[in-house]
Amino acid sequence: MKVNISIDMEHDCPPYATTYRGVEEGTPKILAVLAQEQVSATFFTTGDVARKHPEMVRQIVSQGHELGCHGDTHTLFSKMSWEVARQEIEQSSATLRAFAKVHSFRAPSLDFPPEYVALLRESGYTVDSSQPTIESWYTRPELSPSLSRIPASVPAWVLRTQPTLLLGKLLCGVYEAVDRPVVLYVHPWEFVDMSQSGIRFRSRLFTGERVLRGFHRLIRHLKARKSNFLRMDDLAAALLKER
Repeated sequence: MKVNISIDMEHDCPPYATTYRGVEEGTPKILAVLAQEQVSATFFTTGDVARKHPEMVRQIVSQGHELGCHGDTHTLFSKMSWEVARQEIEQSSATLRAFAKVHSFRAPSLDFPPEYVALLRESGYTVDSSQPTIESWYTRPELSPSLSRIPASVPAWVLRTQPTLLLGKLLCGVYEAVDRPVVLYVHPWEFVDMSQSGIRFRSRLFTGERVLRGFHRLIRHLKARKSNFLRMDDLAAALLKER
């Protein structure tokens, strides 16, 4: 089973907060687990985060993880005109490519109009992971040397309690059975106790240590199943090779 772990680096629970506790407090916890388990991941990062926390981005890259693009300001692309969307992608790309080569893209909130895919090719992206979880049930990865599209498939909420973690493991088993990659996506702010924050109730519920424990347990479960953990760029390349 091929597995990608991806982290969407943004300010805390947009649009409900403007703080960066997740980047500052949550990201080190994620990096520690990945280092302990010797797993590489993809960090889809906004240009805004990279400008405000450049040392964190350098740490991510120095530890061998892939740096991906998550837009510039975490504004929904469905609310942008073509020209504004182009500017958003160009600005974030310029910021992030000062740290590393960036070939993978994920839109904020998995919100990306299909007609804007052309803007990714224009900006030199070869992988897009903006298709939402619900579509991954029936959408296989679209593979092309110019731009492959690999849906996100397992959301972070499966890590929050023991029953939902069990559901997450079952989801991974389903994707394995139908020969599709598992793409687990999380947010650093979910690894911080947000119970007293002003974000919506269902977002702050069971955040912090429960998510961290669930994250670690799911990785160990997948390792026990002899899964192959791949960065998003490497996952796309592997799928293309097998096609």
